[in-house]
Amino acid sequence: MAACLLAMNVGAQVPPPAGTTSADGRHTLNLKDADIQALIATVSEITGKNFILGPNVQGKVTVISAKPMLPDEIYDVFLSVLRVHGYAAISQGSMIKIVPEAMAQQDGSASLNGAKEHGTDELIAQIVPVKHVSANELIQILRPLMPQGGQLIAHAPSNSLVISDRAGNVTRLVNIIRRIDTVSDAEVEVIPLANANAAEMARTLTALAEDKAGLANAEAPRVFADTRTNSVLLAGAK
Repeated sequence: MAACLLAMNVGAQVPPPAGTTSADGRHTLNLKDADIQALIATVSEITGKNFILGPNVQGKVTVISAKPMLPDEIYDVFLSVLRVHGYAAISQGSMIKIVPEAMAQQDGSASLNGAKEHGTDELIAQIVPVKHVSANELIQILRPLMPQGGQLIAHAPSNSLVISDRAGNVTRLVNIIRRIDTVSDAEVEVIPLANANAAEMARTLTALAEDKAGLANAEAPRVFADTRTNSVLLAGAK
């Protein structure tokens, strides 16, 4: 059994793990309006991970799983629950710190360009080199597509971007950057949509642009959607 290291007030006690375990090593989480420390103790018991809690980590959580899950799946659910309640998990050596998300953004211990895979809700930082466009210009394009808690910084000397956000959002932004960065000598415009679906609009505009470009024997502008913000990005010649 792995030790669960909890930084708590003196006299505080950690409730016992809650849930059931099947014969094949899968686990079912069932906590209703439980102290968040009970969830952390349970996840530590199941995954073998060691946690350190910041002094402000507190609150009630409800987690109900309809079917048994493997330890890695349990941990992904755990990261999502932390995110919903405004907390983040930061790996530091053999320990994982649980702190408020705002503090995690400033902690500096999120992985930078790590080789290991990260859960969608894990807080990370990633350096993204840019080849064909200016990193400073990309800041203006990408910032409206980021959640309020994310951070985006341009490093002019290396023409790189540093993105600090949840792993799922970082992956989404990196994909957008790569698509924009393949277009040289082009302008990119972000168009938020209020009454239309961005993915459907992007498909329609792409088809129209390819037809028009074919008739004019010219290169079609690139159109792609950002579904999170329901926006369409247009990239074409200046």
